[in-house]
Amino acid sequence: ELTVSESKTKNIFILVAEFDPMEPGHPYQAGLHCTVIDWFLSDMLPHEVCALVEPLLERIKPFPIKAEGIEDFGTPGQPLPVNIIKGEPALWSLHNTVMDALEARSAEFVHPDYVRTGWRPHVTVPHKTRAFAAGSTHTVRALYLIEAIGSIENGDKIVQARLRLGSDERQAETRSI
Repeated sequence: ELTVSESKTKNIFILVAEFDPMEPGHPYQAGLHCTVIDWFLSDMLPHEVCALVEPLLERIKPFPIKAEGIEDFGTPGQPLPVNIIKGEPALWSLHNTVMDALEARSAEFVHPDYVRTGWRPHVTVPHKTRAFAAGSTHTVRALYLIEAIGSIENGDKIVQARLRLGSDERQAETRSI
């Protein structure tokens, strides 16, 4: 795994599926979300990540995901409840397609065990938010590019862009970069 000090010369991003609308340019409030690509480091700027990922998403139509049941991804004393998403070929295809593109651009994954075959699709169920109960479905229509400024643990996190699936529009909704 990479240390935070190694990330100081690179930009730090995560891609999450949209549940509740977020505004590009505003702080990221980690509410209900499904991580599609876990934290990665890159020399790319936000608009370059968008330019890489957006054409891939245009070929993917919105698709449903279904919650299967709660598991705990946390550590002892710091539980992190998640609702597992199982057997969603479109979600796996999305993950692998974006991973291929990021790896081709030399992205480094902060937690390499949490991508590809180590990725366990889930919806994080943070405290003080609405639930995504077992049996619930949600249609994935967009991804958000989130950037951690400085560090993942202590830095500000900014919503950099909303990237639509299956969109005819060529321009991602981004903040002024």
